[in-house]
Amino acid sequence: MKRISWRDDDGKLQSMPIRPDIIVHTPHTEVNILVVEAKRVGNKNYARDIKKLSLMTRHESVHPDYHYGYRLGVHLIVDLPNRNIVGNDVYRNGKVDADLTGLLWRILH
Repeated sequence: MKRISWRDDDGKLQSMPIRPDIIVHTPHTEVNILVVEAKRVGNKNYARDIKKLSLMTRHESVHPDYHYGYRLGVHLIVDLPNRNIVGNDVYRNGKVDADLTGLLWRILH
């Protein structure tokens, strides 16, 4: 279990516990490489995944205890019955990286 933190629209510090679907890192170090969130195609509630990926890939955090700085984050939308990836976004430094998102899409298809 991990936690993320952010400032809300009023500037108040907020935090919540999270459990990423997949993480790639070097244990007991600050070497955080990849965090992945995956959802089924029918599940349209992606806001929490997007918040997690945005906050976990930032180079800086509002709370030093909840700073991860993952190099990349990947959001996958999966059509399980047809065994397809139907959507993806790649996050770098808290934002969707259009070039990496396009590259991953081409690799997956």
